[in-house]
Amino acid sequence: MNMKEVGLYLFAIGIVLLVIYGIYRLIPALQYVDPFILASLAIIFLGIILILVSVIREKGKGEEKISKEDLEP
Repeated sequence: MNMKEVGLYLFAIGIVLLVIYGIYRLIPALQYVDPFILASLAIIFLGIILILVSVIREKGKGEEKISKEDLEP
């Protein structure tokens, strides 16, 4: 694991913690919100999470090792 991956993981953990804290603070305010809007927001949030996870997984699979022979003309 290199420094770039560690930085990416720390960045993602920080974003997730902020989102969780925001949801925690938002729950008391959502007591009077229409259930349809609440369900729509939940579906949008889950969609964004799914997209981010799939992009991270594809990025991890896309790494290729390039040998020195391929780099020489």
